[in-house]
Amino acid sequence: MGRYVPRELDFLSEANHAERAARLFAKRDDIHVPRVVREFTTRRVLVMEFSDGIKITDRAALDAAGVDIDRVMRTLVEAWCEQVLVHGFFQADPHPGNLLVEPRGPRLVLLDWGLAKQLPSDFRAQMLALLLALLRRDPQEMAIVLESLGFAARNGSRDGLVALSSVGLEIARELATTGSLGPERLEAIGEELLATVRANPLVRIPSHMVLLGRTLGLLSGLARRLDAGVDPMLIVFPYIVGSQAR
Repeated sequence: MGRYVPRELDFLSEANHAERAARLFAKRDDIHVPRVVREFTTRRVLVMEFSDGIKITDRAALDAAGVDIDRVMRTLVEAWCEQVLVHGFFQADPHPGNLLVEPRGPRLVLLDWGLAKQLPSDFRAQMLALLLALLRRDPQEMAIVLESLGFAARNGSRDGLVALSSVGLEIARELATTGSLGPERLEAIGEELLATVRANPLVRIPSHMVLLGRTLGLLSGLARRLDAGVDPMLIVFPYIVGSQAR
């Protein structure tokens, strides 16, 4: 809280983030970050180009406008794949109020860059190793990568991280099968995670992983509300392979 709330209230910092994001997506015509009007922007005032779009969770309005929901969902997943797995810089607050859809295109509009995160230089390689271990369904390998990412259990052993990885694998299996998790299942998973962590408490969790987990949770919720016929893993996998090649 002490680290991130002041950043959210510094609009010059947000302006810098928004302009950086706009450059990252400059070659895409289906993703837009509104332009910052610098001459009227200060630390306490942020002025940006107005974007007139439909809130991403307003399914009735999107359908009425003839928007291809599956295409919007693919664009959304690609936007965060590019941020996290290609550029190492991401917006950590993709709640519905920060995402608009312009029907023509359609084009996804990304708002509110106050909470954005620059990832460590070695993070992408470590995260890709974790994703590959997940795809291989290997909790031991996942635990090793979690250690390299900065996770640590109270007793210093790897057993707690292996147990946590096993729960993560089960969640990933369910997501691959259903595409999203309902409120009741999310509550059950939360209880299972708490029980796993209580058995061998974590004493160190990197802050960027907390933000990334929050981001993934918000995106999962959006996928459930949009009810799109899209398999996120089919979109994510080319980014994993491509980043490994680089």
